[in-house]
Amino acid sequence: MNNEHEANQDIEAANDAEFQTGLDDLAQLDNELSGEPLEPSEPEQSGMDSAAVVGMTEMGLFMSEQYISSAAGVEFAFDETAKQKFLEATAPLVEKYGLTWLGWFDAYKEEILFGLATFGLGYSGFTTIKRLQSEKAANDAALKQGGKDGEEAKAA
Repeated sequence: MNNEHEANQDIEAANDAEFQTGLDDLAQLDNELSGEPLEPSEPEQSGMDSAAVVGMTEMGLFMSEQYISSAAGVEFAFDETAKQKFLEATAPLVEKYGLTWLGWFDAYKEEILFGLATFGLGYSGFTTIKRLQSEKAANDAALKQGGKDGEEAKAA
């Protein structure tokens, strides 16, 4: 049981690190587009590749499907036609605005991060309760089976 808990914590830590890396990447792209100075170690880029952003968006949708599947306990996938229309609509938006739209959320960054952390805490609690309920049901079944085996041994 403790190993399973540690595995859940490792998965959550990896997801948090991946999420932070994604935010850092988006912030760097936003800095490049807004003309703010780049870190000295990185070369300047001439523009935004909308295909790359669409690819990142597609990866985000895939990760969302996996997360929803895990949370719901069923295989989930977005409707393929709707997903393709969403991705097709993303490229012109990126070409028009770049990632400057991220600035819209600057005033609410703390609130957004709090909301994400709250969701993560709730999801973690939910999965812990499901795991504990499953373990309890297995233990109860084992006790009942053990009791039946003991009665059958006495009868023989």
